[in-house]
Amino acid sequence: MSLNEILSIAIFAMLLIDAVMFGFALYYRNQVKALKKEIEDEEFAARALKKEREEIREIISGYDENVEKYEEEIKRLKETRDEYRKAFQRKNQTIDKLIAEIETLKDEHKEALEQKDIALNRRFKEVQSHDEEIEKLKEAHKKELERKDMALCWRFDEIQSLKKEIEKLTQELKQRDASVNKPTQKNKKKSK
Repeated sequence: MSLNEILSIAIFAMLLIDAVMFGFALYYRNQVKALKKEIEDEEFAARALKKEREEIREIISGYDENVEKYEEEIKRLKETRDEYRKAFQRKNQTIDKLIAEIETLKDEHKEALEQKDIALNRRFKEVQSHDEEIEKLKEAHKKELERKDMALCWRFDEIQSLKKEIEKLTQELKQRDASVNKPTQKNKKKSK
């Protein structure tokens, strides 16, 4: 075998090796392009899910603000209700004091009251009108308290429904986070 034949065999072998390597390169290039496209699609889907998750978080934060407002409103209504109750108690104490004073005056001035029956009748009628006025005020106050309590219950029910909706949205967000994390882990396994 001459040097030319050995050289031509070596060149031919190198060309064959280059052709095989070129074939492998083309094959893997197509696979890399496909994988790159798949990764880009997954990244796009992940960005879309992340954006959607951020929008949901913004919605939830809006609900949180509403819940805080409603809690402040409830607190204010409770304070108002307590003030009304205190005023009601003061009025009851005043009524009790007035009744006690009337009884004391009746006992102390029984003879004077008999002599001044006409003046006493007028005074008694005034007390009755005050009692009626007080009863009217009590009734109006009671109705106002009932109205405030109903409003408070309505606000409470509304807050409960908002909390349930927040929990539902939180669960959806967790499910979406889980679904975003699962495909990412599969891509890591494929790339290894």
